[in-house]
Amino acid sequence: MTVRDGDLDLDRRTREVLDFDELLGWVADLARTEPGRRDVLGTRPGSDPDALAWELGTLAEVLEHHAVEGALVPAGIPDPLDAAATLAVPGRVLGAAALHALASVAQAVWEVGSALRRLPRERAERLQRMGQAFPDLRRQAEAVLRHVSPEGGVADEASEELGRIRRARTRTAERLRRKLEGYLHRPDATSVIRDDFITQRNGRFVIPVRSDAPHPVEGIVHASSSSGASRSRRSS
Repeated sequence: MTVRDGDLDLDRRTREVLDFDELLGWVADLARTEPGRRDVLGTRPGSDPDALAWELGTLAEVLEHHAVEGALVPAGIPDPLDAAATLAVPGRVLGAAALHALASVAQAVWEVGSALRRLPRERAERLQRMGQAFPDLRRQAEAVLRHVSPEGGVADEASEELGRIRRARTRTAERLRRKLEGYLHRPDATSVIRDDFITQRNGRFVIPVRSDAPHPVEGIVHASSSSGASRSRRSS
């Protein structure tokens, strides 16, 4: 066993005798976040008396708070480390779902920090001081959470331009659907069209074409029916 920078570096035999890794695993299973769990598993015993006294005092405050008011950290907070690693790479951007997860973490950080700062100093001095260091990213987080769903969907109201584009896309899709419906109901379409309906495939409107159609129909072939009755589907 050696001491490095205030930490005890336990050899394998010492760790086994103390059941140190088993203890860390037990505590890690109680963690409410994945980063917290990893931090616990990476813990090394310290040798600085002042630091140890501070940590024990903080633990006492946490236990008292937990007994009276419950857990400090909410459960279900996403793991922000992958998103943070992506942001650390120049030129990389986050997907919408990852951005929502990161905003959820930022919101939770503000809520926990706010709760810590409200604690009475006479019984939670350490926790209150810890809360002072928590950043307030509430405004940025709320802007994301208001417009992005957990699955990564972006609301039309996220920006004026996005709303305009989506409304235009909806109008275009409706015009295309009406055009295809008009084609389906033409008297000369019965020899070409298999069924009187329109579906979507790969983001395109498609209509079923008879495999025995007397003349080809312009468009893109998307699939063929297993029975062979509909040779393919074509988009207008």
